[in-house]
Amino acid sequence: MIDPRTGDILESITDEFSALDRQWRFTYVNEQALDVIRRAKGEELTREEVLGKSFWEVFPEGVGSVFYEKYHEAMREQKSVHFEACSPFTDRWVEVHAYPSQEGLSVYGRGITERKRAEEQLSYHAHLLENVHDAVIATDEGFTVTAWNKSAERTYGWRADEALGRNLRELILKGIDDEQVN
Repeated sequence: MIDPRTGDILESITDEFSALDRQWRFTYVNEQALDVIRRAKGEELTREEVLGKSFWEVFPEGVGSVFYEKYHEAMREQKSVHFEACSPFTDRWVEVHAYPSQEGLSVYGRGITERKRAEEQLSYHAHLLENVHDAVIATDEGFTVTAWNKSAERTYGWRADEALGRNLRELILKGIDDEQVN
């Protein structure tokens, strides 16, 4: 059982927090966690309707998932686990920290779907940048190179690790000067 002062603190955080006993029953859920449960179940459940129920009773679709494996690992080995996964309960990405104790498991979750989407976009654009057949070079306002793809390497003779952080004029003029000498 969580004392009222601790409960006030857990209600003030913007991320989800749940406490489970050793039989996987909810002993505490903050309002954010309760909102996730409500969305996942499509029901306007009260806290009282959730407390005392087994996590796996509330989320039977989680049995066999990464959540199931990681939560059991934390309890079995009595070690904290941290992971990111797409939730089979809500179809959203979540970063999870699970902390075991003699009483059970404390679970802290943060939605990271937007971050994951941004990472996917960045990965996609990086893939495009590397596979385009034209030289692509990006600079900041002072002409310091911030991106240099493989085609730029072939065209100008500088590897990306050599070009990044250098002034573009220096790189291009050096190449021109070298050609004029030969």
